Amino acid sequence: MNLFIGYSSALEYWRNRPAYDDIASQPVCRVTSLRGCAISIKEVKMAAPEWHGFPYGEDMPLDILVPQGNKRRRSLQLKPHVQTDALPIGSFYHVAHGVYVSSPELVYLQMSKSLELEELVLLGYELCGLYSRCSATDSDTASFTQRMLVLSSKTRIFNYLRRCGLNSKSKAMRALQWVVERCASPAESVVAAMLCLPQNRGGYGYMLPLANQKLFVGQRLSSYVKGNYYYPDLLWERVRKGSKIKVGVEYDSHQEHDEPTRAEATRIRRNDLKTLGILVTSINRSQLRNAEAFDLAARQIGRDLGLRRPEAGISDMAHKDFLLRKLMLCDQKGQ
Repeated sequence: MNLFIGYSSALEYWRNRPAYDDIASQPVCRVTSLRGCAISIKEVKMAAPEWHGFPYGEDMPLDILVPQGNKRRRSLQLKPHVQTDALPIGSFYHVAHGVYVSSPELVYLQMSKSLELEELVLLGYELCGLYSRCSATDSDTASFTQRMLVLSSKTRIFNYLRRCGLNSKSKAMRALQWVVERCASPAESVVAAMLCLPQNRGGYGYMLPLANQKLFVGQRLSSYVKGNYYYPDLLWERVRKGSKIKVGVEYDSHQEHDEPTRAEATRIRRNDLKTLGILVTSINRSQLRNAEAFDLAARQIGRDLGLRRPEAGISDMAHKDFLLRKLMLCDQKGQ
């Protein structure tokens, strides 16, 4: 029997993978059907998923894939999902003998069935980002871990979705267009998403920036800054009135704000970016959580970009702003 694990259980598996895990270099699994899949708790226990990083129990049921609705088995430890459509190559990774996990690209598609569009956008940021969220957090615990390598990319997700013949992929495709790759924290992702989501969804409708891309210092400015290269949190490059402009956003986490040494390094870095010709706007946790303060910072960014947003005070837009903010900040503790 083969065990196919997907949805939230597969997402937690990928979140707990080592930071240096390069899954793109792993052999492609050519399994595309659920032939011989395990459907009972007895069969699942025989596969011992807990040995391979899949905790499960009555308080954390294991999400498994089954081919037919009549093969669902009632159990507090299992949460079966019917998968009747054919899946393309690359849908699963081989974890161990008889144990398969949905690929990050398939997980993105699977989670689109239960997540709001804005939540799905943030999941795309995570899968294509340099961090992984932690399962359970509180205000005293970091809510994410850093990754050295991304789990997926917009190109890989897009190409996978294009090969899927599923009618349910339209939502996933739509959310993907607002994903910014290589964000380094959930808070960075929220800032970028709120700035880039369209105005009819409560965002500001700005074009997508680059996130944490290496910016080399030219010889002309090397004597004015400390480093040879920098990684701006968010960076826009565009031509305005015949001149090339660079607009950046630096997110100041509460750790950097609270520790004097790191705060000093942040100030130096910000000055260096300014010397490199980048119009920098800083956003911290307090601004992110305060609608008026964030709106002011967002408008400053828009001004630097040569853009403008309809004036505040429009009730419908204000209501959408509130809904978007509530949705995106509900789990941003400790950042």
